[in-house]
Amino acid sequence: MTFRELRLDGGRSIACDLPDDGCRGIYAYELSDGTWYVGKSVDVRARHQQHLHERSHANPPIEPVRMLFSEVRGSDCELDEAETRAIAAFERKGINLRNLMKTGRPGGAGNLRIEVVGGFGVEVPWERSKRPRASSVSCGAGPQNHTKNMLGRYKKPAHSSWWPELLRALSGYVHETIPAPDVLAVPFGRQRQ
Repeated sequence: MTFRELRLDGGRSIACDLPDDGCRGIYAYELSDGTWYVGKSVDVRARHQQHLHERSHANPPIEPVRMLFSEVRGSDCELDEAETRAIAAFERKGINLRNLMKTGRPGGAGNLRIEVVGGFGVEVPWERSKRPRASSVSCGAGPQNHTKNMLGRYKKPAHSSWWPELLRALSGYVHETIPAPDVLAVPFGRQRQ
């Protein structure tokens, strides 16, 4: 993807800078607060005017000070993939992006593959709603294939009054931070390789 810089003069339109058949693509703004925003549009000229209006109502106003543009021909899916690739490229350069939905995807829009032990891997989709969920949370469940001493240490907090609340909090934390915990769990006692 090759970007070219478009001249910005305050609230000036960029309609004259892009022809009707070449205004579909990826744009990147460097904003007055030092952050960047990368987006896509089928008509970057119209989207630019929307951004100017939106940013002028921020408190304090956040103005675009620099704009880059790369034309993308093809389907809407190809436009979306190009945006994801551009965001990943900006991130790799250490640029602070305002995009929240698509940051943190260094591999693009495809599924993440997490390798656990000895080449065994699990595909984990980016969309949280499509990720495998933990099968259950039970105060009585514990690690398998362990010694009596280990089992005793595991069950000891389960008899405390605070255990159910702590278990709910920890389960929520695991769900939000570790994708597919059931699938990715290394069996208790097995060494990681």
